[in-house]
Amino acid sequence: MEYPAATATVETLPNGLTVILQPEPANPVISTQIWVETGSMHEDHHLGSGISHFLEHMVFKGTRDFDAGELAATVQSAGGHWNAYTSFDRTVYYIDGPSDSLVMFLKCLTGLVFFPILPESEFEKEKDIIRREIDMGLDDPDNAASRLLFSTAFQRDPRRHPVIGHRHLFDQIQYHDLTTYHRTRYTTDRCFVVISGDFDPQQARQSLIDLTSECQPGCGKEPLLAADPPQIAPRFARDTFAVPASKITLAWKIPSIDHPDALALDV
Repeated sequence: MEYPAATATVETLPNGLTVILQPEPANPVISTQIWVETGSMHEDHHLGSGISHFLEHMVFKGTRDFDAGELAATVQSAGGHWNAYTSFDRTVYYIDGPSDSLVMFLKCLTGLVFFPILPESEFEKEKDIIRREIDMGLDDPDNAASRLLFSTAFQRDPRRHPVIGHRHLFDQIQYHDLTTYHRTRYTTDRCFVVISGDFDPQQARQSLIDLTSECQPGCGKEPLLAADPPQIAPRFARDTFAVPASKITLAWKIPSIDHPDALALDV
């Protein structure tokens, strides 16, 4: 299979922030994204608590330039559609919209990632919202089956824990845990800005330099990620559920994308 040649440029700014730019002038729209190399598998002594997902929720409570209401109104008035998600190995924030809103989108995104106010007054309120999310997931057969699959497939690997966290570990998160986690993990050397669409690369680059001039890379220390021993036999798990329906999930471990056999397995 042949893929079109990539034309994106990749640059690391002096402060450690990686910038990936893909100009596509065909239509006057852009996608602006910040990928943070921080997910549930990086939670270290908070492993299994879901603090990465919790932080994703809390940054939307306002930045140093906009409170929560102003932030949402600013994105909406600029024609933007925004969202975020947390996975095992990353947290991603993005705004899509008209290309003439580039600078405003970047100001909002860099504010979310690097300059959130993380108001303590919203801490317990947001915890209650996520507690309800956790409880709803436990009541969902598909979610329960997925949890059982990952906890069976992985024995030591951090991915054995759900991204949203276990309720008893989530309840232990304190406000200072959240602010410390943001300070140590949301650093420029762990972030990638991705912009595609109809925009001026020089303008985008200069805007990012100006908006992140105060930001610095972290200490570079990463948590030790436990690896599973080689699996030599199938594993099975079974659980009962209140809903009168059966769910079967299967998983196979395959080599990583940089393994010599990856292309053959893709066929």
